[in-house]
Amino acid sequence: MDYQLVLQFRGDDCLDFDAMVSLEDEIQQIAEPIAEVDGHDVGSGEMNIFILTADPVAMFERAKPLLSVASLLDKVSVAYRELRSDDFRVLWPTSSTGAFVVA
Repeated sequence: MDYQLVLQFRGDDCLDFDAMVSLEDEIQQIAEPIAEVDGHDVGSGEMNIFILTADPVAMFERAKPLLSVASLLDKVSVAYRELRSDDFRVLWPTSSTGAFVVA
């Protein structure tokens, strides 16, 4: 796995901890063989789910239906980076122009 894909939820009203863990489990079920969930963190007003993957774009495409059904697609920012880099490339929302930061 050469990339880290991050699903980031900001704000307190977006996702509670139990819902995040449930989503993390659902993502793990659809991830193989191109990815594996590498955990999560909560703090600084955000929740992140970390996914190690060989293909971040394909993995996000697999996760999109789960996010849509959970009404989270409009509440998530998604970016990826090469494991040897600190520079993230934003995948979602496609109109995003700001820097992606994991606090």
